[in-house]
Amino acid sequence: MHSKPLLVTGAIIFGTIAITIGAASLARALGPRTPRAEDGTLDLRDWDFASSGSVNLGGRWKFLPEEFSSLADLDSRPAGSISTRNVPDIRPWLTKNALRGTGSGTYWLRILLPPGSRGLAVRYSSVRTAFELEVNGSVAARIGNPSLDPALAVAAFNPGIVRVDAVDGRLDIVARVSNHEYRWGGIARPFALGDRDRMLAAKRAQDIGLLVLVGFVVGIAANSSFIFAFRRREKAYLYFAVFAVTVALRALVAEDAILTTALPSLGFGLLVRLQYASLILLLPSGALFFAHLFPEDIGRREMTGLVVPSLALILFLAFAPLIAATWGFLLFAPILLASTTWGFAILCVRPILRRRPASGIVLGAGILLLASAAASGYYVIGFAKGEISFSIGPPIFVIVQTLALAKRFTSAFDKVEALSSELELANSSLKVEIGVATDARLRLETALVEKEKLLQEVHHRVKNSLQIVSSIINLQTYRTRDPAALQAYLSVNDRIRAISGVHDTLYGLDSEERVSLGPYARELVQQFTASRGEGEADIELRADDIDVPMDLCIELGLAFTELISNAYRYAVVPAGRGKIRVELRVERGQLLLLVGDDGPGFPPGFSADAADSVGFKIITLLARQRGGTVSLSSGPCAVVTLRIPLAGDDTA
Repeated sequence: MHSKPLLVTGAIIFGTIAITIGAASLARALGPRTPRAEDGTLDLRDWDFASSGSVNLGGRWKFLPEEFSSLADLDSRPAGSISTRNVPDIRPWLTKNALRGTGSGTYWLRILLPPGSRGLAVRYSSVRTAFELEVNGSVAARIGNPSLDPALAVAAFNPGIVRVDAVDGRLDIVARVSNHEYRWGGIARPFALGDRDRMLAAKRAQDIGLLVLVGFVVGIAANSSFIFAFRRREKAYLYFAVFAVTVALRALVAEDAILTTALPSLGFGLLVRLQYASLILLLPSGALFFAHLFPEDIGRREMTGLVVPSLALILFLAFAPLIAATWGFLLFAPILLASTTWGFAILCVRPILRRRPASGIVLGAGILLLASAAASGYYVIGFAKGEISFSIGPPIFVIVQTLALAKRFTSAFDKVEALSSELELANSSLKVEIGVATDARLRLETALVEKEKLLQEVHHRVKNSLQIVSSIINLQTYRTRDPAALQAYLSVNDRIRAISGVHDTLYGLDSEERVSLGPYARELVQQFTASRGEGEADIELRADDIDVPMDLCIELGLAFTELISNAYRYAVVPAGRGKIRVELRVERGQLLLLVGDDGPGFPPGFSADAADSVGFKIITLLARQRGGTVSLSSGPCAVVTLRIPLAGDDTA
């Protein structure tokens, strides 16, 4: 952790403690001056209970350690034979069990009252851990079973209000206290004396207010639990619910421990463990809540350092003997204080330094908790008049954090609504754009269909025109008697049919870009044999189905036609019958067209480049334009091989 949060934390903690102690001291100095007991006597003869209210019976009481005495026995003791002790008394008794802080003793206070005082009552609370209250020689209340023998003593906790009557204008209050289970203690909170009806009304109002506050906090916890149940990813609500329940439990077991009213059978040991556990659990549950509220500010190691020590102490408190548990809590207090300071730095100070949302509310609530802790510590060190084991700080903290969560939740909804509005606008714009795109696509599709129809019509018209030309040439061949002219007519007609076949094929296709060579070559062979007559030429064709562009298909059709015509003229016609072998395939990235016959072959020194025939000129020109080669082999037969390199887009 950086030094800046630590410095700010130190300043905040020091300032909070100073302001709290200063405010308490100022309130004590400026508040009403209540009488205090001196040397076992409290003079209230000038006190008006009707106008000034009840009196806190704090001060110096007479005290007998390790003895249980009655009022009569105490009154018979010589003056000065009884020591005094300050009440509230939470320090270890100076007995043989001083290191344990346990023991027994008798407290005695004589109260001098105004004449005619009636309708008074004494309100008693925790004395840690069992006591018997005697007023003017009569037992008025008994909590647990106080005894000098630890085996017979039974600790209990049951605060109450008991009516008292003055005798001769005075009250003698004797409290016989035993403590064998706690680390220290006598009368931990001083008794109070006042008007009985007012005390009962105040106690009733206090209990009702506390129950309402607890109910409100529990309702907040239930609401957070419901949110987490429907949105499991929001773990901050889960841990906030745990924190709120811990605060509610702390309210029920602190001070007068109102929980004992609803559960009178609740044992003293369990009550003490609940008091400690509810206090300790505030740190890990709050830390887990903040860690999920500001996940970017709190690391896993920091979280472990805040949670693990507290949980370890709770496990120790759950299983250790009560006396060991109370001492263990005391020894753990410095660690708890250090963890609280460190937790305040990373949970409350760091988010506000980084300007996180709702961090100001978190810091304010954290300072409030620090003030509550400082007020409790102010009592522990002996400067305050009464114990502040549970203050309004934790419930207010829960309420403030509920507001912070509500603000966070509302902000999230605002963002969702804003994003939803933006999304709706985007969807509206997108719908318009989709409509425009759809109209454009429909227009393009319509234009494409019309284009394809026009192209098919063009191919059809070209094919018909070429057929007309072919028919005219055929008519001309019937009138020609010259063999050379007739052969020329046939050659021209073969070329026309080769070109016409491509357009005829394209007319029947959905795409005009590519033509399959296999069917096209077979169609050319059929047309050639039909024009020359059945039975003269035996043409053996092996052609793969290779898709090529239309322009390449036309050029190959012309070359194909020229080579077959040439083989027919020089191999079949002189013999009256012959065999022509044709192969069309792809080999090593090249298109190979091979035409061979069983004729006499080429004359010596014949070269395709030097040939005077139109057919070979067409073939060599095609090969040169396409970067291919024409090779001839001659022997018992003639073989012409045309190789044309194929680019990546020439085949499919």
